[in-house]
Amino acid sequence: MRMSTQQMFSQANASLLAQQSEMSHVQQQMATGRRILSPSDEPVAAAAVLQTVQSMAFNQRHADNQTAAVATLNLAESTLGSVGDALQNVREQLLAANNGAYNDSDRTSIATNLDALRGQLLGLANARDGAGGFLFSGFNQSGVPFVLTASGASYTGDDGQRQVEVGPQRSMAVSVNGASTFMSIPNGNGVFSINAGAINAGTGIIDAGRVANPSALTGHQYQIAFTGPAAYDVIDVTLGAAVSTGNAYAPDTAIVIAGMQTAISGAPAAGDVFNIDPSKNQDVFTTISNAIAALKTPTVNGAGLAAMTNQVNAALTCLDRAAETALTARTVVGSRQAEISRLQEITSAHNVEHQRRLSELQDLDYAKAASDVARQQMIVEASQQTFARTSKLNLFDYLR
Repeated sequence: MRMSTQQMFSQANASLLAQQSEMSHVQQQMATGRRILSPSDEPVAAAAVLQTVQSMAFNQRHADNQTAAVATLNLAESTLGSVGDALQNVREQLLAANNGAYNDSDRTSIATNLDALRGQLLGLANARDGAGGFLFSGFNQSGVPFVLTASGASYTGDDGQRQVEVGPQRSMAVSVNGASTFMSIPNGNGVFSINAGAINAGTGIIDAGRVANPSALTGHQYQIAFTGPAAYDVIDVTLGAAVSTGNAYAPDTAIVIAGMQTAISGAPAAGDVFNIDPSKNQDVFTTISNAIAALKTPTVNGAGLAAMTNQVNAALTCLDRAAETALTARTVVGSRQAEISRLQEITSAHNVEHQRRLSELQDLDYAKAASDVARQQMIVEASQQTFARTSKLNLFDYLR
């Protein structure tokens, strides 16, 4: 086959350009530190790199959400801890109010302290999260969730809990239900509540009661009605019928009614009544407001002191339920914090693995690349010298 001079030069030039291009490609790899400069270099590896980068972005989104969730949960946990402290302070004030040596002025001072603690508790219930929203208002972030009223407080939030995606197929609530934490608290002992009649004339004081036989509970309203200082009837108010009549009264002796047990101390008078009702929801602010009202009411005689004591005891019982509710909410938040901590460890481990995989797919082996550059340089130089010599092999050069 005959080859013209033009063809020889063209082929040699194309070969040199290809070799120089290959060397330049390796040099670019060394400059960027990446083995894959374009998908055409290694299509399969390039696809794996894209998938790994997407997984890293997905993982980073979860990491960011976890950081935000931790901040909100930490605020919620701290706030609920302060709520527990405030309720404990209220309890201590109420226990002090039951001191028989205190007079009306002393109890009025305690009522003033309780009013300040109620305001503190309201501020905690209206605490904001790190994003400017409210911790305890659910989805409704349009206004302050808790507002004091004449008898307690009103709640403008809802029962929703804001969720954050903190892992694959895992969303976590980062807000606390304000209604169940502060408003929907069973009064009394959680099963039933006991209250002394508002116009009792004796000095009878009734305890909070307890469940003696759960299977005997009926959920009815009952009344202990004294027909004299030493006798009482038990009436099923729901059915409008007497359960028992002419029962002998002895102070501090157990009174068992439909699976419920209580005891009365002091000296009730004829016509005095004590009501036993199934527990119903009562907000903690109402509990404190009732106690404040009781402490501000003058105790002109033994009956007045007994009435105040019964109301304070009722408030203490309700306060115990409120403290338990706040502690339960704090425990739930604590379990979420623990889960977030574990998820952060997993997310961090995944990120390290993604980084390793990405490095494995696209990072350059510098030693091999340097060797390739040296080899390509040698090939280019050899090709140039070879072309320079072969280009002179023609008849005219030979004749000279």
